[in-house]
Amino acid sequence: MSLSVNRVTLSGRISTEPERRHTHKGRPVVSFRVAVSRRTLAGESITSFIDVTGFDAVADSCALLRKGDIVAVDGSLHQDRWIGKDGAGRQRLIVSARRVMCIRESERGGTIWPSQPEEPDSLREPTVLDRALAWLRRPSAQDKSPVQPGAAAV
Repeated sequence: MSLSVNRVTLSGRISTEPERRHTHKGRPVVSFRVAVSRRTLAGESITSFIDVTGFDAVADSCALLRKGDIVAVDGSLHQDRWIGKDGAGRQRLIVSARRVMCIRESERGGTIWPSQPEEPDSLREPTVLDRALAWLRRPSAQDKSPVQPGAAAV
């Protein structure tokens, strides 16, 4: 038996206006793209645009999200495959969101990062980012691991 993990946690700015719709069976769906940046060793910034989709309660909880909001997303990676109009096979990777948290709305000023040098964790108040990261670390109701912590996998 091979052990595999499919879990994605990311945060970034929503780069497209969230699209809300319903499936043919009436399930609410929300789709949007999150811009996630990273720095290379040379110091240049590279931005990736990640497609995110959420269903049911996740879609409902995203009703107030707007382009430009900074969000934290917890979910799993899914591969979408289809045949294009030209007959060629197409594919893309999508994050299927289990949880989405708005860290900061785009209309607010300021920044989520502390403006002062970091104090030891025990001396400072938790920032919005600290709370978002703690929220993402919480197990969701959908996390059903067959192996309990401390138990050996067979």
